[in-house]
Amino acid sequence: MLKRQRRKFEMFLRVRDFFNARKADFPAESVGGGLFAALLLIIEQIEQLAAEKISVVGDVAQAIDVKGDAKDLVEALLQNIADMATTMAYEFNGFEEKFRMPRNRSALNLVSTGRAFAADALEYKADFLRYGMEPPEFIDELVTATGALDAAYGETDESTQERIGTNAAFVPLIKDGTEKIKRLDPIVKMKYRNDAANLSAWLYASHVEREPQTEQPQPTV
Repeated sequence: MLKRQRRKFEMFLRVRDFFNARKADFPAESVGGGLFAALLLIIEQIEQLAAEKISVVGDVAQAIDVKGDAKDLVEALLQNIADMATTMAYEFNGFEEKFRMPRNRSALNLVSTGRAFAADALEYKADFLRYGMEPPEFIDELVTATGALDAAYGETDESTQERIGTNAAFVPLIKDGTEKIKRLDPIVKMKYRNDAANLSAWLYASHVEREPQTEQPQPTV
């Protein structure tokens, strides 16, 4: 939930508390009672959506951890091959260019580099092993690690999209709840026009907290 949405939802909760303490004043069959009931249903939907989002955020964090581990492994395997290729370049002209590490070490770049290294190294596998490359299955190891990184990257992207979708799902609920409170405002004010305590309680419950303002640094003289 975004900050602006959170502040409005906090208003919804204050209005719910206000109503729960004064249910007898707003019977279910009245317009006011119906609006309060509708608002309570909206709050339940938001709380359910928020619980689902917590689960999504956990999935995102887990996917990022997996992606980080896979990225580190692929980068280490690529570096091993690149280092060995530098030594082999004395025998194979231009070899270090064929197995050069990318400057941009993003997950996508490492995936594409891993696939290129694996394909190019296959032709020279016997030579790599002759130079002492370990383990003997180093190409298979790189292919497996690259595939794992590619899969982890996809899971992270999918989880992030789901999180964005969850944030967007709050929008109509927040809008609907705000509209219900606007409609309730004149009804509650009329009900408590001669009751300063309850009127003050409503004014407190139905306002949206302002975002805290950061202090601007004072210019030095």
